[in-house]
Amino acid sequence: MFHYLFTNDLRIRNLDEALHDAGKCFAQGRVPSADTDKNANNNMNTLGFYFNLTKDSQCALDCADGNIRRVVLNFIKKFQFPNPRTKDSFQLAVEDGITIAPMRVILQVLYLLHMTGLSQEAYLTVDEIAQFIFFNPDAAKKRQPDLAGIVRKIKEFRRSGMRTGFLSDDDREMEQKGCYWKQCKRQLREMVKVLCWSGCVQETRKGVIEIYHEGLTQENKADLFDILTFTGMWTPKEYFSRREQETRSVEFEEWERLFGIQHAGAGKSTDSQESPEAKESRRHRENLEAIEHMNFQENKRAYQRYMDIEPENPPGAVFREGGMQPDMAFTGEAGGQLSLHMDRNNTDKNNTDKNINKSPLQEPVYRTGLLAEFDRNRIVFGAPGTGKSYRLNQDAQALLKNTSGTMERVTFHPDYSYAQFAGTYKPVSDGGAIEYRFVPGPFMRVYADALKSGRTDSPQPHILLVEEINRARVAAVFGDIFQLLDRDAGHVSEYRIQASEDIRRFLAAELGGQPQDYPWLCLPDNLFIWATMNSADQGVFPMDTAFKRRWNFEYLGIDESQELAQGYRIPAGMGPDRRYVNWNRLRRGINQILAQECRVNEDKLLGPFFLSKNMLEGALANEDAFVRAFESKVLMYLFEDVMKMRPGNIFKGHKGLMIFSEICRAYEDQGEGIFGLDFSQEEQMPYKEGI
Repeated sequence: MFHYLFTNDLRIRNLDEALHDAGKCFAQGRVPSADTDKNANNNMNTLGFYFNLTKDSQCALDCADGNIRRVVLNFIKKFQFPNPRTKDSFQLAVEDGITIAPMRVILQVLYLLHMTGLSQEAYLTVDEIAQFIFFNPDAAKKRQPDLAGIVRKIKEFRRSGMRTGFLSDDDREMEQKGCYWKQCKRQLREMVKVLCWSGCVQETRKGVIEIYHEGLTQENKADLFDILTFTGMWTPKEYFSRREQETRSVEFEEWERLFGIQHAGAGKSTDSQESPEAKESRRHRENLEAIEHMNFQENKRAYQRYMDIEPENPPGAVFREGGMQPDMAFTGEAGGQLSLHMDRNNTDKNNTDKNINKSPLQEPVYRTGLLAEFDRNRIVFGAPGTGKSYRLNQDAQALLKNTSGTMERVTFHPDYSYAQFAGTYKPVSDGGAIEYRFVPGPFMRVYADALKSGRTDSPQPHILLVEEINRARVAAVFGDIFQLLDRDAGHVSEYRIQASEDIRRFLAAELGGQPQDYPWLCLPDNLFIWATMNSADQGVFPMDTAFKRRWNFEYLGIDESQELAQGYRIPAGMGPDRRYVNWNRLRRGINQILAQECRVNEDKLLGPFFLSKNMLEGALANEDAFVRAFESKVLMYLFEDVMKMRPGNIFKGHKGLMIFSEICRAYEDQGEGIFGLDFSQEEQMPYKEGI
């Protein structure tokens, strides 16, 4: 059986105020008696039980001082079943064999879903939480739940669509199914509200929570790191004796051993008399530092490998094998030994002789005098298919012509980080041994190349080209490099920034001299940073004004490159009534409807190469395949992105249901007629210049 008891009256909206008042009452020993105020007494004691508020507890002192967040996070991390909320519920849970830290497991499962699937899979519903966590013996009755097994069951459940109906409103029915939790739905929602209050997850719609969202700060990530890697559990027998001895929550440091890692402050001696406040502050600093070195993309691959290749690993191995550890912690070998010693002093000392270039120092030259007709900081933007990448590629070829300069291309995405952009420590194999070395990102590689070239008699241009720059949180990705983008009249950074020890060592290895010779970073005039962006695409992040004013923006109009797309004929429709139309004419006709009749902004119109050049050139070689591609690219874009709310305004030739499958069938029958266009006779569709 599964018997649980959780409060259904936490009043999350007033949690700050309620905990602050309760903390003061407990700390000062003046909780109202039941005789004086029964409701106040009940509410205070409810908060006291769940948040570990007693007269002498640190949690009570924190609440009294206004440190509410720390107390709530401690609750999320350590609350477990069984617990002595009531004598009866405690005994029932013990008899059931329940051993679970529920909110911790919810976050662990959410994190695994995020790391082993698509972003749209990284959610849990209240029903799924009940079915696959609370009423699942592999989660509810194991000190280390089978997290990988839980995730697999959830994914299988979502694929099959079969519902087992655990969450019935009928208590008798639930008990017959081997589970009983009075007011289950309501109490689960209370747990979800606590998790959302913490900022670690967000409720995207009623009863659905997601772990990674735009508002997830570095502090939130550090909190998650602490919760996800915590393993402390107490047994029923331990609880009462510990409660009598001390009024603090049980805290273990076992995860360092379990995961084979040390967090950023490991190895440092700490005063045995360190206060709880100082200890908590230190742990949080260490978590923040560890988070800075996390590489989520690499960890995601580690998790996926675990799920796909090693499904039989014991419970808990999933965290040892991957994600919630800094990127340098994973060796990359299936079943291999993990070790992490983040004592930078030792690592650096061991690698100094091998990594530092012993050649004499040549002072970096930032003002090389390189002349160029192109801007150094440049963003080209416009509608999809206007040839932004093509324009920058052509300009790069012109700039680098007859030179030995280089260009490196990188594409931003939502998980892209400063560590990936600038560089970070990673495991590197050297003759079979694994060492941790600074591995530069694209920015630092191009920066070093530019400085090398700048010291020669013939400085060469070097280009860093960023595709889709606004698909990442650029302020976070650029970090303090952002300051370097302010260039003076000579195209050199107006303000320098301090170089980290890792970067100093890298520059010394690349350029000669010693790390102390490179205390600063400064963009030279032969370093070009170019980027593309689509302002109207879904899934992009806004840029703040301070960031934008450091760039020169170039807008590509909707028809600016249309001469390159002249002459392409494409099939329109399927079967015997298939037509052949001029792509550029069809595109402009659609744009005319969007701009003049639907009032759509120019940045959402179709550029000449919305369909790629290769696709247009091969349109007549495999006509059916092209029509299907046209449906999945052009029709889908118009239906989902441009005219989602009013598809009938663009597909006005279609008289049936305004659903995508029917629109595709209509296009196969009518061709361009689905847009209300008819190119059978030229005079029927005179095109007006300048839409």
